[in-house]
Amino acid sequence: MAALHASLNAATAAVNAANANAQAAQAVAAAATASAFKPATPPRYENKDKDMEIRKWLPVVEDYARTCNDVDYLRIVSSFLHGKPRSYFQSKYDAHKAANGGNEPDDPRAFFRETMISGYGLFDQTQVYWDNWNNLRMLGNMDIGDYNIAFTQCLTDLGDQIQGEQVKIEKYRLGLQSDMREMVRTSPQGTRWETLQALIEYCSLQWPIVAARIAKRTKHPPAAGKVGGKRKSSGGGGGSSSRPKLGATGKLRKKPRLFLMCSLPRRTLKRAVRRGERVTVRKPTALAARLCIQKAVDWMHTKALP
Repeated sequence: MAALHASLNAATAAVNAANANAQAAQAVAAAATASAFKPATPPRYENKDKDMEIRKWLPVVEDYARTCNDVDYLRIVSSFLHGKPRSYFQSKYDAHKAANGGNEPDDPRAFFRETMISGYGLFDQTQVYWDNWNNLRMLGNMDIGDYNIAFTQCLTDLGDQIQGEQVKIEKYRLGLQSDMREMVRTSPQGTRWETLQALIEYCSLQWPIVAARIAKRTKHPPAAGKVGGKRKSSGGGGGSSSRPKLGATGKLRKKPRLFLMCSLPRRTLKRAVRRGERVTVRKPTALAARLCIQKAVDWMHTKALP
């Protein structure tokens, strides 16, 4: 029996020694890799409209300071706050100490999280999703693939709040680039689109053609037909001339001249036609006819004089 107890004690001692060696090896390995695998430095938080959303930023900072003791936790995590967020947290921290006799928060991690969420995390996320949906459109430098991703993300965010396949189809079509929007006014069969997926697939196939057309139009823009709201003339900037003016289309734009059949000589009409003027001849009124007759009588009287 004595020999059996001695062997058991020896085996137990060997197991304890092995466990101690394993723990020592783990401690050495952890110390060697601590600097190599430590979390990356969090980004600073200064502007809630431009920086990372506060509910996404907090886990990054908390992971960075996960091994920090409670005494230094608030000092370390608040060092990544700048501007108004920094002033806001400092005011809340000072108010807490003043209300509790100068004592630090019992749970600094919960205090930091609750303070920052109460100041920068309370907003209606659903309203943000609706704003993204209402403002969704294909920008000038956006590819059809990027537009499809943005549209799908909006549908995912709103979930079952968007009902009806035709509502989705119309929203997708109205947000397309103008050339593409006109192309998909109806399906290739001339009927309305039945499913959103069919519309997305058709737009993805036709986009290279539309993109090439846009690039060509941008590279060779058409000549401006108007300047300052007025039609641009091909002539010089000098004074008025008796020559006919050519517009942007190359056609005569001068207002036609009106002649009475009996008030002007034939050579005047021929000269107007030779200059390229548009001539409209109309019959004289009764008053104009009497004036012409009076002119003829007066002319005959002058010829009859010696």
